[in-house]
Amino acid sequence: MTPLMHADGSEPAEETVDVVRETRRGDRRYRIRATYNDEQHVQLDVRIFDDSGATLGRLSGAVDVNDVAASGRAVASLLGAIAAALGQGTVVERLSVGEVRRRHPNAYEPWSPEDEERLTERYQAGASIKRLADEFGRQTGGILSRLKRLNLIATDKTENTSEDVTDFLPDEPARAEDYI
Repeated sequence: MTPLMHADGSEPAEETVDVVRETRRGDRRYRIRATYNDEQHVQLDVRIFDDSGATLGRLSGAVDVNDVAASGRAVASLLGAIAAALGQGTVVERLSVGEVRRRHPNAYEPWSPEDEERLTERYQAGASIKRLADEFGRQTGGILSRLKRLNLIATDKTENTSEDVTDFLPDEPARAEDYI
C-alpha cells in the first residue's frame, strides 16, 4: 500500500486512514467508522443513536485488510436479506445472474406447466416459501412472484409479518460465502 501524504507532501509518522460516515433516518442517527492503522486490520465501529444521543445499537470489530471488500459485500447482503425478510426494504446488492444461479440453479428460468402445477400442489399442501424455493432451485422472490401470477396469493399477502418471516430465513446458520 502506498503511504499517505500530508497536503505539504511530507509523510505522516504512521499510516492511518480514518473514515467516518453518518446518516440520519427518522429519529435515528447511524455512524460508521473505519480505521486502518496497521498492515493487517481495519477496525470497524457501527453505532446507532436516538435523538437524545443514547446508543441504541453497536457493532464493532476488526477485519483483515485482505477481506475488506468481500466482508463488506457479505455484511451488506446479509443485512439487506434480513431487512427484506422483515419487510424493511430490498436486498442492497444486486448479484449477477451467474452468482444467483450458483445458489438457485433455476433462477430466472421459464416455468414449465408441470412445475407450476407442482408448485400449486405443494403451496396448497402448506409448504413454506423457503422450502418451495429450495425444492424448485429458485429464489423466494421468484416463488412469491409465481404464486401471485397463479392467483394463489394476493399482492398484499407478500408483505412479511412476524409470523411468516422465518419462511424467508435459511434453515441453517448463515455463512458469508452463501451471500457473496
